[in-house]
Amino acid sequence: MKWNSDAIERHQKMPIPPTYTTFSGKQIEKIARKKGLSTVTVEEVKEAEELYKDYFGIQKTEEMKNLQEGKEPVPQMAEELFFDFSGMLYNIKVCPVK
Repeated sequence: MKWNSDAIERHQKMPIPPTYTTFSGKQIEKIARKKGLSTVTVEEVKEAEELYKDYFGIQKTEEMKNLQEGKEPVPQMAEELFFDFSGMLYNIKVCPVK
């Protein structure tokens, strides 16, 4: 799918973790296809930004913006995300993408 230059630039500045860039691009293209478009515009990127803001939450989204702009506070990982895996029989990891 084609992307116009403004959409590419906006996508590169989305306040999401770098590991989500590929996934967000696919999400944006999905939004464009649902609209029957053959080219991604800034509007589809804005829609995806709102989806990711809902997914990550407003606070983490603002922290990601600050990180991109070199401001404080930088994003922090919540302590409850870390587990002690010693002694576990199985370790199932769930993909974070919707």
